[in-house]
Amino acid sequence: MTKQRLFYSPEENHIAIIYTEKFGQKRFKGFATEKEHIWLGPRRLTHRFVFKEINLGPRTAHILLSNVLTVDQVHLELELKVFYRVDPRDTAPENLIQVLKMPNAGFESIVRTNTEEKVRNEIFVQKTADKLFSYHGRRDLRKMLSNRISERVRGFGITVNPLFGAVILNMQPNAIYKQAMQEASAAKAQDLASIRRLAASLDAMPKLTSEQAEQILYLQMASAVNKTGNIPQAIYTQHNNESPAPTQGLPSVNANQPEGPQPKKVKPEHKYPIAAD
Repeated sequence: MTKQRLFYSPEENHIAIIYTEKFGQKRFKGFATEKEHIWLGPRRLTHRFVFKEINLGPRTAHILLSNVLTVDQVHLELELKVFYRVDPRDTAPENLIQVLKMPNAGFESIVRTNTEEKVRNEIFVQKTADKLFSYHGRRDLRKMLSNRISERVRGFGITVNPLFGAVILNMQPNAIYKQAMQEASAAKAQDLASIRRLAASLDAMPKLTSEQAEQILYLQMASAVNKTGNIPQAIYTQHNNESPAPTQGLPSVNANQPEGPQPKKVKPEHKYPIAAD
């Protein structure tokens, strides 16, 4: 539009905000659609002008949210889109002037702020992670989120489809939680493997004598000490009424005896006095 135009009509799928100016005071006059032509020529006391145009077409807010907490304390990462339209004619009267002077980025900011508020403080804090990740849970989540956002932003002339306006593109536990889950899964697998090995040993126990079972136990303990380097403080306690630990089949070791072949000790035939009486 140029200043020389006397009649004005906004572009297709746009709406114009018309203001009047009288004695230096600017006031909102009304809206103009593409089907209307507004006289912008000279008047006696007032002057009409186009304050701005607003696109009535669809818009999209791409939103990323981190550490969204569920009722069972699972931290989620969310990626979603909210589809909306802006029409200042649908604005609540108390918000009209604010909406008329709001930049285009302001409408997206309203959608983002209210989406995050509904996600963090109303919806996810009432749902478990298992429920949210199920098929019916994701379907219900989209409807609930769309409806809550639609109700909240309606007063600012923003329209969101109450059933399909919000779309969850990606939802998964954050990196720290996934690492903890992987470690827990690995520990569980190790426990199951240990149980299977122990079960096999227990199945063979009835076929062994007590001496054989104890010997196997000591061999297993020696193997564990060799692998880990951790030596137990005490592995056997002998009471007066109990027999000592079985040593049959195990090599005897003297801690004070040096390694390798030892020379034979010669026993003297006679005892000689150390000092004279």
